Amino acid sequence: AVKLIKAATEGYPRNPVPLPSPGVGGYCLTKDPYLMAEVARDHGISPDLFIQSRTINNAMPEFVSTKIQDFIEKELKKEKKVKVYCLGFAFKGYPETSDMRGSPAVDTVRSIQKSLKGRVQLCGYDAVVKKEKIEHLGVEYLPYKEGFKNAHCVLIMNNHPDFGKVDIFALLDTMKKPGFFFDGWHFFYPEEIRKVEGIMYHGLGGF
Repeated sequence: AVKLIKAATEGYPRNPVPLPSPGVGGYCLTKDPYLMAEVARDHGISPDLFIQSRTINNAMPEFVSTKIQDFIEKELKKEKKVKVYCLGFAFKGYPETSDMRGSPAVDTVRSIQKSLKGRVQLCGYDAVVKKEKIEHLGVEYLPYKEGFKNAHCVLIMNNHPDFGKVDIFALLDTMKKPGFFFDGWHFFYPEEIRKVEGIMYHGLGGF
C-alpha cells in the first residue's frame, strides 16, 4: 500500500493521501466516521466502510503491542529487563500539537505496560509534549541518544517531521542486538534499515 500510494502521488500536487499508520487519534477523526455512518443509514446507504475504518484503527495499538511481545518472546527470552523507547506521544505529529487525547501511542504504551508488567523499562520522547506529561504515563523521558542507547525496541508512533531528520544509522548502532525498530510512519527506507546488522525493521502497509 505504501509503495502504491507514494508512486501514485509522485510529482503530482494533490492533498496528501493517507498512509497506513499505527492508528488515528484525536477528538475529531475518531468520532467523524460514526457520524458519517449515521447519516449513511438515514439515507439507506451501507455504513460498513466507516465502521470498518474505525474498527481497524481502534485495533492498531494492540497490533503494535503484539508485534513487540512476539519479538521479545522469540528473541529476548533470556533478558530479564527489556528497554522499549517510544517516539511521539501526541495524537499527531504534523501539524504539531501537544494534545494526547486519543493518542495511539498512549494506548500502545498502556498495552505494553499491562502485558509486560515488571519486565519492561518504558522510555519515551515527543518533540512537543512536555516531559511531565510523558512521565505521568509511567514512561521515563529520554532524548534521542539516551533513548536509543541499549534499547531493545524503538517505536516511531507519530509523524512529527523531526523524527525523520535524525541520524538514524548512528542511533541504531547504539541499540541492543537483536533490536526491533518499528517505523510506524515510513520515515526511512526499509531496505536501508535492514542493512544495519542485528536490527529487525518492522513497518506497515507491506513492509
